[in-house]
Amino acid sequence: MVLFGVSEMDFSKIKQHAKPEIWAYGLRNPWTFGFDRKTGDLFIADVGQNTWEEVNFQPAASKGGENYGWSLTCGVHSFPIEKDRPITGIDITWPVAEFKHGQDGDCVVGIGMCHGSQYSDLDGTYLVGDWISGRIWGLGRNNGNNGWAMQELLHTQLQLTSGGEDEKGDLYVANATSQYGAYKDPFSNPPGSVWRVVTADKVPAGAKTAPLR
Repeated sequence: MVLFGVSEMDFSKIKQHAKPEIWAYGLRNPWTFGFDRKTGDLFIADVGQNTWEEVNFQPAASKGGENYGWSLTCGVHSFPIEKDRPITGIDITWPVAEFKHGQDGDCVVGIGMCHGSQYSDLDGTYLVGDWISGRIWGLGRNNGNNGWAMQELLHTQLQLTSGGEDEKGDLYVANATSQYGAYKDPFSNPPGSVWRVVTADKVPAGAKTAPLR
């Protein structure tokens, strides 16, 4: 597996030197952070290197200092993938969900936590999207607090670049059609769009809906 013609082995040679005052370690490219407005829990959608995307969870009671694994791990796998090995001697806080490059998407995007009347069937579900594939998953607790489950809810034609919520708790996603280096001039870039996320039974009559695959 290569990205921009570079293998995971070559990427692994790039080292970072974290300061001791850093709140958490082991995050590669978190995009984006999202708090649960009811519990204060934090979800971190962390963009991976060549092979795995991951979602991390930090409870509101955390005192900080968690190590989420990068650059020894990516997802629940050792990094680089060419060196498949057990991780020992370090306390890693493992992600609660992952998906694979090329198979499910390429760049994970956090959207937000579902609460309120707009999301009665999804209350307590964290929504996660992907920039390239346009997929949206729901992530939630499985079997009480003993585990997590992630399920695909929607497969759109959007290129999801970000997500967030308004003061009422309604969730939104941003869509942009640019690619790595494809549009050098910002004025030639196709216009983007913002979409409100609702369950199918809450779509207003006559509303324009996002194209699906």
